[in-house]
Amino acid sequence: MERLHRLVGIGLAAAAIGRASPAPAQDLSAVEASLQSVLDSVVASGSTPGITMRIDAPALGLSWSGASGVADIETGTPLSPGNPVRIASNTKTFVAASTLRLWEDGRLGLDDPVSKHLPAAYIEMLEADGYDLEAMTVRHLLTHTSGVYDYADRERYVEAILADPTHRWTPEEQVALAMEWGNPYGPPGEIYRYSDTGYVLLAQIVESVNGRPLAASMRELLALDSLGLRSTWMETLEDPPPG
Repeated sequence: MERLHRLVGIGLAAAAIGRASPAPAQDLSAVEASLQSVLDSVVASGSTPGITMRIDAPALGLSWSGASGVADIETGTPLSPGNPVRIASNTKTFVAASTLRLWEDGRLGLDDPVSKHLPAAYIEMLEADGYDLEAMTVRHLLTHTSGVYDYADRERYVEAILADPTHRWTPEEQVALAMEWGNPYGPPGEIYRYSDTGYVLLAQIVESVNGRPLAASMRELLALDSLGLRSTWMETLEDPPPG
C-alpha cells in the first residue's frame, strides 16, 4: 500500500504541475504495466477484493485507468475502471461544496453560529453535551475545528455496524452516539480534529437552508448532471442512474 500511495501521489503531482503543457506522445506501456502490477499486488495481499485507479499526468503524456479484482464477490465479476465505487468520506467534498454554494448565493455565512441553521433536535443534543453552539460556526464544521466528537473514533462503532450490517444509521443516531461516547475535543477554533459528526451536522445545515433533502440539494446546488457526473448518486437516498 505504501508503494501505491507513492505512485498515486506522483501521478497527482504530475497532473497538478503539468496540465498547462501536455507532453508529446510517448511509449508509456512500461509505466502502465507497473501501475497495473501495483493494483494486482494490493488485491493479492487480501486487503481488498477490488481496486481502481485513475491517473492524469499531462506533463508525462499519461492518461490511464486501471482496475484489479472483482466487482461482485458472489459472482466473481471482474472489476473494471467503469464500475461505480463508493467514495466514502470523499462525500464530504460534495457536502462542503454545497455549503460554499449556499454561501456564494448569500444564503448563509461561513461565520454564522451553527445554532442559526441547525434543526432543533440537533441543537438540543449538542447543548445537552456541553457544546457552545453560539461560538461554533459553519466554518468550524467545514475545517474540522469545531471540537465535535467523532462517533467513528471508537471501535464500538465498527462493532455496532458489524453486529447489524443491514441497519441504516440515521444522522440523528450518529450524532446521538457521538454525544454518548465522547466529550468535546476542545472549544471551537482551538483544535483540529477530523470529525465525521461535524459533517453530518453540516449536511443538516445544507438541508435546512436549502429546504430540500441532502441528495436533492447536492444535485441542485452543484449541478451534477450538467457537469457530466451522471453516474454519481447518493446511495440509499437516490435511485441508481440507468445502466
